[in-house]
Amino acid sequence: NGLLDRFLYLLKISTVIAMVFLGHCRVPTADGSLKQTSSLIKGDYILCHPTPPGGTPVIAEVSHILLEFDGGYMVRVTGTDLECSRRHPIKDPTTGKWIAADRIRPIPSSLRLVDTPVYSVLLAREAPLYTLIVEGVVVAALGCNLREGLSHTGEVSHPFYGTYWDVEEKMKEAHPVGFKRGRVVVTGIRRSGDDDGRTESFTRDESLIPDWAKD
Repeated sequence: NGLLDRFLYLLKISTVIAMVFLGHCRVPTADGSLKQTSSLIKGDYILCHPTPPGGTPVIAEVSHILLEFDGGYMVRVTGTDLECSRRHPIKDPTTGKWIAADRIRPIPSSLRLVDTPVYSVLLAREAPLYTLIVEGVVVAALGCNLREGLSHTGEVSHPFYGTYWDVEEKMKEAHPVGFKRGRVVVTGIRRSGDDDGRTESFTRDESLIPDWAKD
């Protein structure tokens, strides 16, 4: 049964899938406008941390967008329009501490299985922080292990995709043409057998990619 197999596959990867959010989620850009994740492109400048009153905006350039066609369970963070993977590291708006999205309190208002594209963002290497703001919530960006943590102080570690350079190399191997253009499209993730579920490579099956997402 194809539908049953697909459901079981999504159920399996939902325990380790991380660092992704849905395309409708909006990100504040350097000019003050909001842009949907699905519309972000290489070279966009976005805010990577809230700006305190009278402070200077913390801005980073988008290096690559990772578009994944492997779905998974998504949670909607209570009181926001942020829908992200269950284990995505986010900054708790109440405590200011890093926490997995499905462990925030109050409990996320919804949990649903999606079979639609999910998105991740890789910021430029020189980004001051490896975070971005999505629907008003600070979330981890790809490669956040670089510099020992999301804010260079080791507040949280997230091994699933490895270091910044690991992510770059895996994206380039999976979709060379897309890597050059800044938009890498994959259909799955091959993970190690270790407990941390570290990504060994991204996979790309052309038959699973709709025409609008092909080169």
